[in-house]
Amino acid sequence: MEIKKFVIPAQAAIQTLIFQNCLKVSLISNHWIPAYAGMTE
Repeated sequence: MEIKKFVIPAQAAIQTLIFQNCLKVSLISNHWIPAYAGMTE
């Protein structure tokens, strides 16, 4: 029986982790948007 191994390039794995972290931040910060000077009237 032949066992096939799947290799994921390290860069792809790192990009996936970065994407997941950005997604978490965007989901958390979705309820609060900081107001900067000039944004409010």
